Amino acid sequence: MSRPRLSEALDRGLAKKLTLLSAPAGSGKSVLLAAWASPRDDCAWLSLGESESAPARFLLYFISALQRLFPRFGQNLLSALSAGPPSPREAVMTELVNGIAAVERQCVLILDDYHLVDSREVDALLDFLVANMPPTMHLVISTREDPALALGALRLKSCVSEIRADDLHFRVQETREFFANEGLASLSDDELAALGRRSEGWIAGLKLASISLKKSADSSGFIASFTGTNRYVMDFLVEEVLARQSAE
Repeated sequence: MSRPRLSEALDRGLAKKLTLLSAPAGSGKSVLLAAWASPRDDCAWLSLGESESAPARFLLYFISALQRLFPRFGQNLLSALSAGPPSPREAVMTELVNGIAAVERQCVLILDDYHLVDSREVDALLDFLVANMPPTMHLVISTREDPALALGALRLKSCVSEIRADDLHFRVQETREFFANEGLASLSDDELAALGRRSEGWIAGLKLASISLKKSADSSGFIASFTGTNRYVMDFLVEEVLARQSAE
């Protein structure tokens, strides 16, 4: 579904170097970015995983993502990274930044699931990039936790736009539209407000509630008892949150 207030926030963020979407699992970050980026012709997308924690691999995929917009971009650097051990970090990043500066067209690179990258070296690469990035490029980072970047300095210089969990939480009208799309338009305003309070506007919770509601003969009773102990909510939290934690 369309979320104009958030799409407008993403549009405004383009005036800065970096947009940071930082919110817990199931907040709708990736879906929002996909809907926003879909009609644009200046967006490249990189979905990250744990394997991109190696700096050379991260840069390989970073350059490959930009090549979807600019087929010849970074070809020499890509060949060098594929051939063996990378050159000193500063030399590689300087060449990358110079390559971006040589592209006169505006571009947006979306780094999705950045929380899966566990590497101070990759954080340092991005810090260098954001500090030296030409105005033709904008970086979007979607993550479940704040990256170890120099966010304080970026805020001080008004170089970062931030969208957080409170922004992503569904408002009353958005909740109403969502349940109408799910075929549950018969819910009363009081029931919708109760679901909004109980889920705290968390879209994964609303979606899981909608699945249960379609199977329930007593919608009012279900809504009154809907909490985080709901089976579908617990399954999601175990799979997407608890299972990803360390043993400690």
